[in-house]
Amino acid sequence: MEQNNSNGTPKTNYHMKGGNGPYSYAHNSSYQKIWLDSEKDRMKELISEHLDVVDVENPLFSHNKSFKIADFGCSIGPNTFIAVNNIIAAIESNYESNDENLPEFLVFFNDNIGNDFNALFRNFPVSSRKYYAVGLPGSFHGRLLPNATLHLAHCSTALHWLSRIPKEVTDKESIAWNKGRIHYTGAVKEVYEAYSIQFGEDFNSFLNARAQELVPGGLMILTILGFPDGVQIDESDMGEITKILESCLEDLAKMGVISDDMLESFNLPFYLPSPSQLKTLLDTNGLFDIKRIEKLPLPMKTENINPQLDVLHVRAVISEIIRQHFGEEILDDLFELLKKKCIENPIPSDKYRKEANYLKLWVDSEKDRIKELISEHLDVENPCFSPNKSFKIADFGCSIGPNTFIAVNNIIAATESNYESNHGNLPEFLVFFNDNIDNDFNALFRNFPVSRQYCAVGLPDKESIAWNKGRIHYTGAAKEVYEAYSIQFGEDFSSFLNARAQELVPGGLMMLTILGFPDGVQVSESSMGETFNILGSCLKDLAKMGVISNDMMDSFNLPFYYPSPSELKTLIDTNGLFDIKRIETLPLPMRIEKVTPQVDVLRLRAVIGELIKEHFGEEILDDLFELHIKKCIENPIPSDKYWKEASYFVFLKRKTDKGP
Repeated sequence: MEQNNSNGTPKTNYHMKGGNGPYSYAHNSSYQKIWLDSEKDRMKELISEHLDVVDVENPLFSHNKSFKIADFGCSIGPNTFIAVNNIIAAIESNYESNDENLPEFLVFFNDNIGNDFNALFRNFPVSSRKYYAVGLPGSFHGRLLPNATLHLAHCSTALHWLSRIPKEVTDKESIAWNKGRIHYTGAVKEVYEAYSIQFGEDFNSFLNARAQELVPGGLMILTILGFPDGVQIDESDMGEITKILESCLEDLAKMGVISDDMLESFNLPFYLPSPSQLKTLLDTNGLFDIKRIEKLPLPMKTENINPQLDVLHVRAVISEIIRQHFGEEILDDLFELLKKKCIENPIPSDKYRKEANYLKLWVDSEKDRIKELISEHLDVENPCFSPNKSFKIADFGCSIGPNTFIAVNNIIAATESNYESNHGNLPEFLVFFNDNIDNDFNALFRNFPVSRQYCAVGLPDKESIAWNKGRIHYTGAAKEVYEAYSIQFGEDFSSFLNARAQELVPGGLMMLTILGFPDGVQVSESSMGETFNILGSCLKDLAKMGVISNDMMDSFNLPFYYPSPSELKTLIDTNGLFDIKRIETLPLPMRIEKVTPQVDVLRLRAVIGELIKEHFGEEILDDLFELHIKKCIENPIPSDKYWKEASYFVFLKRKTDKGP
């Protein structure tokens, strides 16, 4: 269901075409890359001039602090990575030229919640990346981060997107009703003025939000698509292609493919300002000093650029807007028709590249335990926990919700209670939601609670699991197999502890809920082990039937390990970076007889379906899990094997006198 703004107009969630297919933004954003390349030297010059890394009165840029950068409107790459690399190279040069040690870099990649963050995270440079990276979902027209978080904000060719269509443009009773057109291109002056006012409101909101998020003296670099003073959009290739797109939609309406009402209610949500308009808006806002505003060179139109390429660029940018309004089924026909018209009536060469870019640089079972333990061990008198600083929380292995949001709410409620009972003032909260890069972050971000009282970012990572040929798990396997899994878990858990020890402030707290088995209980004695045995037998049956190969079967293993409490304690003590404040067993749900094998297998499929698909292919999923249900019905798992596993609540405090 579409949500509305307070004034009743629809909220928008504009984003580029995701994925990595032929119509994706990732493969059709070469013009934007050219603009980024042209920024590079200017960035270096201006950062060198205005980033004071040796100002003793402003220690916010000390190399001892992480340097935080945000790219607003990042889309899915690769241009956002080029921009960040350019920025970091310029900053590093400035630190080095002042004989300062380099700080660590943390980069927030921001776009609307409808952006394909899955594609963004999978496109991350793996080997060449010199920074930590998180996804930051939400509209950049509002606050996204706590006060004084960022040192540098960047936004390239994204601010021309409006937060919504001006309400007057779609109101049939308004003199600015834009009947018969899809943009202010060629429209009456009232339509243009409505777009202009909306841009002014949106730009002011953007500036206000960034002013709060940047540290005092922080910098902001914006590349904004616009037109020079005195040039109208009608005189440009952008205006021309908008008119052609409009005529294509009119043709589809005449053919009955779309309705007249749908066409009349459609408007493109972007506005291209002039430099004088930008300067006026900045001066009126008053929160930033303009250090430079200048025109960037645009890519030249060459005779070799063909209409097909231009239309691909247009499709990558606006196809999601078209799909949301008219439906996906018109996309191919619409853009084929657009290409045909562009070939038959080429856009005059004197209309190309009238637009310009302007560069500016400025400165529940756990709930009670959590409350009790935070109250006991969170030292709010420690300067690291000052309410003037944002309080940062990370949920590792968050999946897509809703459990991750419940956990975070419990932690924040307990933390707020502790602050209130000590001195009343509350910090702002920033929550990092972490999971593997293949997690469905799109679903996570769309599931965010609307009423949340914290800033939120997605934090992707990647881990490795050792292969164990011959079985699908260590359940029932030889002791060498079990030992290999146990060693791998020990290495992984130690790596996890080392990483968190570096990320936590001294005295910081960590809560873990870990699924395992009590000392002396083996996984093979449990319903979980029995389930894995049945799953293995189903895969063997499919191999015998020729649905999957024996090699595929032999090379597949489930990447789970369930430790005992004594094993956990030994690993934590050996690591030596945390004090164990509590390890206790949480109650597990009772086995309910009404729960059917179908329900159990559905739960299993939700957890491991993606593992199966990645290894064997999607086509076996239905057959595999139908076979699993059949076997569970024919040979039910004995009731005495249920709930042998346990969930361990582990509460740790970061030691202050040791480092990894």
